Amino acid sequence: MHGEKFADIRTDGEVEGIDPAARFVSVQRAQALLGDVTYRQIGLMIQRRELRSCKLGRRRLVELASINEVLDAAMAAAMAAASAENGKDAA
Repeated sequence: MHGEKFADIRTDGEVEGIDPAARFVSVQRAQALLGDVTYRQIGLMIQRRELRSCKLGRRRLVELASINEVLDAAMAAAMAAASAENGKDAA
């Protein structure tokens, strides 16, 4: 897992190595899915309630749906910024 830069996303949209029915992933897998962010960044995102998580024994698990929501929000922000930049160029 260490050294893995990006999750392998297949052409059908599924993420390699993750059961499509899985609700939670490890913090390490969440790091990889979010573009190799740090463990501390994951912790801060959980504190800010950007990511939902739970503890199971000593393990912290991150809800996969909340990871997708963070990525969707980032994509929407990037699209809005690109659209605003294109609108500024046209004016």
